[in-house]
Amino acid sequence: MRSYLYLLAAMTIALVGSTCLKLSYGFTVLWPTIICIVTYALSYYWFAVALKDMALSLGYAIWSAFSIICNALISYFYFGEPMSGLKIGCFAVIILGTVLINNGHKKEEQ
Repeated sequence: MRSYLYLLAAMTIALVGSTCLKLSYGFTVLWPTIICIVTYALSYYWFAVALKDMALSLGYAIWSAFSIICNALISYFYFGEPMSGLKIGCFAVIILGTVLINNGHKKEEQ
């Protein structure tokens, strides 16, 4: 359970990094660039800690799905990027895939 909390911390910090990556305009704006680099370093540290007790395939699947969905929401609400029905459908498939990977991993452990 603790590994999931570390993973959540890593993913949340990475979202800050992703947002600052966009705000850095190709690493040409100083503060978003610094924040991006620091938050990515911290997020990978917490991800490594989470992976001590978690399978890489499971951790990375959860990380990827969470990042894709949350970054899409940030892009839509904060940056005003478009959101189509097709994108929403694809996000549902990503979530379904992550749930299936998680369930398959639990069955393998038993």
